[in-house]
Amino acid sequence: MSKLVFEPAFTYPENRYFSEMIELPGGFGQLWAFYGILISETLRSKTMDPSYKLTRSAVWQQLKNDLIGKDSHRGVSLTYSWLANQFGHISLGVIPTMVVYVLLRNYSSYEAPAIWAGIFVSMAWLLFELYNFLGPLLIRRQTGSKLFYRGSGNRFIFSPQWRNIAFDTFTDLCFFWFGALTTAGLIAYDGVSRLLSVFGFTWVFVVVFFVFGFMVYASRYWYMVKMYQNYAYYPYQFRLSQWDYNMDGADVERVLAYTDKCKDQNGNHMLIFGEKGSGKSSLGVGIANEVSITRKAALYVTGVKLYGMFLDQIGPNKLKRYWTWKQAAILVVDDINPGRPIREELVSPQKLLQFIDCYGQDQKGTNRSLLKNKNVVWILGDDQISSPGEWTQLLQDLGVEASKITSIFL
Repeated sequence: MSKLVFEPAFTYPENRYFSEMIELPGGFGQLWAFYGILISETLRSKTMDPSYKLTRSAVWQQLKNDLIGKDSHRGVSLTYSWLANQFGHISLGVIPTMVVYVLLRNYSSYEAPAIWAGIFVSMAWLLFELYNFLGPLLIRRQTGSKLFYRGSGNRFIFSPQWRNIAFDTFTDLCFFWFGALTTAGLIAYDGVSRLLSVFGFTWVFVVVFFVFGFMVYASRYWYMVKMYQNYAYYPYQFRLSQWDYNMDGADVERVLAYTDKCKDQNGNHMLIFGEKGSGKSSLGVGIANEVSITRKAALYVTGVKLYGMFLDQIGPNKLKRYWTWKQAAILVVDDINPGRPIREELVSPQKLLQFIDCYGQDQKGTNRSLLKNKNVVWILGDDQISSPGEWTQLLQDLGVEASKITSIFL
């Protein structure tokens, strides 16, 4: 059964149409062709997966909540923070442009000082964002400077998602440039006329139209990503590339393979064993967050909380959530057992199975079926206390194939 889903065709700007657009020589025909492709791909027919998808009404409701009300009363959501961040970027384009314009007008011989002010400020933010992008991510060596970025000296265990980060960087730049160049244009109408006469109306319009169109698309993408991250209820925001504990190369490959599977498949399970402080929770959060960034519903929950949810029949609306564990594409179950230094298994595989079966009340095996066909990260205690074989057998009792079970020992 196929249903119409209003969702852009690409999650990162690595889609083939984006790369083709970069190579085009320019002009109205190519630009309109790109937007035509974008619209047609947005309205494409796609088979629904069982996980929750944000609706247009949910996005508008979130936007209304972010814009109306006082954050000191209700707290700050990730979507609100993103909006505030982008308005800040616009302001950091507007204010410096006004200051530089005054300096150029009074102390230089530049013609159209407002336009040059906008260009100088735009270039300054480009250099800053290049440093901001390349410094922490590429310059990993430790430096002695107290003024500039100090690298940690450590190598990445998991490589950052460079395209996604570059997309984020370019999004920020567009908001900087929008503030700077719009301010310059409003200050000097004569400067705009000179700019149009030099470069031609067509090229200037194409560039402005492209940047504005990109900002609209990027805003929609990032706002929805922040919603998926916000309502996953992670204990903290954490990317997989930030994980810097000890792990051998084989396990790194297993984690990466598992994460990739969870982005477009269901029914994959990971068992993470380790003592306290070994990075179990942050690894689980990092894996799920990479899935959230592809705009899929994730949910972080502790074992104790989930045990009650197995018995709970309350729907998402009464819980004031957009999705529960049943609709999540990936579920992170933390603190099933604490691990060392606590040398006792508080919840055994047999006990967990009783919770899943609701002490015999779930006679249809609904919970078993849901868990079997869901991506789940199970964060357990030390493997010297919790028997890995028994936990693997538990998943197989739920109907999970052995090929879909991955175990990591930290």
